[in-house]
Amino acid sequence: MLFSITNTFEKKQRKLRQIKMTELSSERAVEISQQVDVFINLFQRKYPYQTFQILCRENNSTIILTLAGHLDITSAEQMAIFRSCFQERFQGFTNLEIDLSQLSFLDSAGANELYKLILTAYETSIKTKIKEAEGTVYDLLEMLGFFKLLKHL
Repeated sequence: MLFSITNTFEKKQRKLRQIKMTELSSERAVEISQQVDVFINLFQRKYPYQTFQILCRENNSTIILTLAGHLDITSAEQMAIFRSCFQERFQGFTNLEIDLSQLSFLDSAGANELYKLILTAYETSIKTKIKEAEGTVYDLLEMLGFFKLLKHL
């Protein structure tokens, strides 16, 4: 019997999508998310590790943030450090654009840090816009319910 990582990953992805928004922190959601992480890590081995970079520039009252490389459990700490000084550094700004076009990979730890950054911006009254999420990165964010969570902010 041929074991297909892609096929199994897609089955887990469908199960995770069936979970309702109110159940995202339930044991079932966490368990399926952890199972999906296993497949994400297998996928990551297929595409060698790339460093992670946070590129930030300002344009009037807008912060333009470009994330590049792999945002995963090993690089999530960089996002946490950036987020820790976000409120103080960006007081007075009204918009945050997060460009994901150069992000080649992310896992649930990376998505969690990205979400925490968006929450921090929200708490600072900064409107956030996600740009250029595509391919595997978009699929993973969609599968993890990331875009559904953003709608509730």
